[in-house]
Amino acid sequence: MNERWLYLSPEGLDDADTDWPVLHWQAGDVDVRHSRLEGIAQALQGAPVVLVLPMELVGWCLSSPLAGRRRPGAQALAFAVEEQLGEPLESLHLVFGAARADRCYPAMSIDRQRFKSVLTQVQAQGIYPVAVYADADLLPREQPCALWFCGRWLVGGDMAGRLALSSVDAATLAPSLPSMSWWIDANAPEGLPQGSTITSAHALLIEGRKSAIDLRQGEFRRRRRALPWSGLLLSLAAFGLLSSVFDHLRTAYLQTRSMQLHEQSVQRFQSLYPDQTRIVDLAAQFQARQRQERAPEKTRLQQLAEVSEKLVESGNVRIGRIEMQSGEGWQMHIIAQDFSDLERLRERLPSLNVSSASKTGEGVRATLSWEQPG
Repeated sequence: MNERWLYLSPEGLDDADTDWPVLHWQAGDVDVRHSRLEGIAQALQGAPVVLVLPMELVGWCLSSPLAGRRRPGAQALAFAVEEQLGEPLESLHLVFGAARADRCYPAMSIDRQRFKSVLTQVQAQGIYPVAVYADADLLPREQPCALWFCGRWLVGGDMAGRLALSSVDAATLAPSLPSMSWWIDANAPEGLPQGSTITSAHALLIEGRKSAIDLRQGEFRRRRRALPWSGLLLSLAAFGLLSSVFDHLRTAYLQTRSMQLHEQSVQRFQSLYPDQTRIVDLAAQFQARQRQERAPEKTRLQQLAEVSEKLVESGNVRIGRIEMQSGEGWQMHIIAQDFSDLERLRERLPSLNVSSASKTGEGVRATLSWEQPG
């Protein structure tokens, strides 16, 4: 279904009630239809509605050039145009368009309470606009231009300004305005200054929508109408059921996958350690074997030091010369007080062999051999 355009005529600005004169049209219409706000919903036949406000209700300004490629935040843009606004920021609904080639940002402003009141009146008729524009901002951006519409001149396009001027004001300001086209449609009254005749003013406004600033932003952005409670509850119930089914299937899959991975891990562990035929706690058993394999082997000197320490601890023994025999291990020359001391050494260190022993004036001289394990 085609969108319908609803225009609040500037004639109704003083009263702004349900008797507000309005115009409505749609793409392809030859003529614009005139009506009143009250009861207009029936004529629009439930189609999506684009609302157009008279420029007299809206302000327009252009920021100074702003640095950077990224679009500044809303607060930074507001501060950039604050000095050009005639009212404090808190009382205005302020929206910005896309950056121009010179990095200047166009801004539209309207009194927040006034805008809220207008939307409330329109919505009270059962109309929820999909977008809201100002008429002068709908002029084509390709060049500066003016359009005779609803008893005054709309001035805009590719220029730093958006105006609605009476014939007298337009004649006064014309010398100070840039060179531009002045368009008059076939339905314009006689006596206007000579201008270019166009087929349809409202078709021109429709075309300009693609570059105009939509006032339905921020707190006034369009919200979807709430679903009926029954439909909402049904949707929630269906979602809950689907969620439960999904959770059940996901749990079953994870359990099956977990069992498969555990079986694969057991097979891999037993292939690495064939002696592990009984699996009780796979993780603990694997960590224990890893610790065993990572335990550092003692060097020969460390092992020799341990043996020497045990020899000294046994008492009545002095260590003399120690020799390393290639391929035969260690040889130690010791002096013990008695042969009984040698017997105690052999009991304490079975790996020691007594190669020779003889009684001397100092005690029993003995030669011990010790084969390093591993």
